[in-house]
Amino acid sequence: MLQSKDPGPVVRAESAEEQQLVRDAVAKLPELLRQVVILTYFQGAAVSRSGGHLEIPLGTVKSRLHAAVAKLTEDWGPSDKPRGQADEPGEERS
Repeated sequence: MLQSKDPGPVVRAESAEEQQLVRDAVAKLPELLRQVVILTYFQGAAVSRSGGHLEIPLGTVKSRLHAAVAKLTEDWGPSDKPRGQADEPGEERS
């Protein structure tokens, strides 16, 4: 039997759920941080181009990206889930 190299429906569903969690977390970032994250990570712009597009210095783009990643890391915590996300249905995290 030939095996498909495509991920199965469960993997695709989990991936879609994780992508939505990331989008939701980025949407909660302050506007100045969110702008550089969207341009560089979601739209694939080079850091230098992001600065040109936003009309800010390269160093500012880098510092905002660093701050955004730090904030997202802090919000997600060690469990790889955003804080406040339930571990199990009906279970609330603190």
